[in-house]
Amino acid sequence: EDRRLLVPVALRRLAELRDVHLGPQDTWVVGDTERDLACARAGGAHCVLVATGRYSFDELSALGADAVVADLSRTEEITALLSAGL
Repeated sequence: EDRRLLVPVALRRLAELRDVHLGPQDTWVVGDTERDLACARAGGAHCVLVATGRYSFDELSALGADAVVADLSRTEEITALLSAGL
């Protein structure tokens, strides 16, 4: 119900189901609202917001996410961003 709790849940499930152990600092939340950014921040993760929903690129940029993109069509750039970390 509270998406701010999702990062630890996702990391625990990843460890349990795939035996992959990541910390929140190695994790990205990809979303399109301020609630997705709040989820990332609460869990200590990075956040990329995608302006394909209700909010414009400029509105999302003003929120202070680690990255904001217009869409996910530039697959190589998105993959590089998520793989590089910060």
